[in-house]
Amino acid sequence: MIYTHAIAALIAAAIAATGAWQVQNWRFDARELERVQAQTEATQQAARTANTAAAAHEQDKTHAAQKTRVIRQIVEKIVERPVYAGICFDDDGLRALTTAIKPGDLASQPGDTVP
Repeated sequence: MIYTHAIAALIAAAIAATGAWQVQNWRFDARELERVQAQTEATQQAARTANTAAAAHEQDKTHAAQKTRVIRQIVEKIVERPVYAGICFDDDGLRALTTAIKPGDLASQPGDTVP
């Protein structure tokens, strides 16, 4: 009789251990699924950020190319004048140069000046 109870207790313990093991597997799988979903969302967000940055970069390149083209046309027009015998720039040339290099157009601002 004691052996019957002992066998029943062992079987119950085995069933309980199997059930506990299965529940732990479910919990682990749920955590792993959450981790994978979070990683996927982070990857997608990084891709969206990269696409936005790439589009902004292309727009900046286009703007810079157009500005360079206009400046070259102006400079070529100014350089063709016969006034450059003894000086580098006339008034129109200085005005074009000043307009081309005004501080607001720089991509990054310079640091502190060296004394």
